[in-house]
Amino acid sequence: GDAASRRRALDRAEYAPTLPAHSEILVDETGHVWAARYHYEFLNATEWEIFSPDGRWLGMVETPAALDVMYIGDEEIMGVAKDELGVEYVQVHELLKAM
Repeated sequence: GDAASRRRALDRAEYAPTLPAHSEILVDETGHVWAARYHYEFLNATEWEIFSPDGRWLGMVETPAALDVMYIGDEEIMGVAKDELGVEYVQVHELLKAM
């Protein structure tokens, strides 16, 4: 569909009065907590809030919305994504950390 038909569909959609803050929580190999902010399916990215093992907020990382994250290492994020035909592909994304 075109943008106008998507807009009409969104205008007719009913929304819940409240939404969860996070949709998924993972712990990486170094003990950091990754909490995926809740988002609608049609968004292009998933925002992850990262917390240190002692609970301090460290920042945010975006991953492609289509990526089902399975593993977070010290230098990479691994997961599975599906193409338009539903074929699954393993993807590895480099994790760049701020100094």
